Amino acid sequence: MALPLTDLTKKDHPNLLQWTRECDMAFNQLKNQLCNAPMLQSPDFDREFLLQTNASSCGIGAVLSQLHDAG
Repeated sequence: MALPLTDLTKKDHPNLLQWTRECDMAFNQLKNQLCNAPMLQSPDFDREFLLQTNASSCGIGAVLSQLHDAG
């Protein structure tokens, strides 16, 4: 789904991005998927939370999530 966007980050890609209709469609599809259930929903405080972290010399990140009924 994100391939047209990840292709824009390749080392051999020119500095000037070529934003195409395919890129626009991929961006909108990803945005729609990330902004709706099951990806985005209110937390269930009766369930366990999962905290995943990662760091490097130039950045740090974290994701707080929960498993749903299907695992």
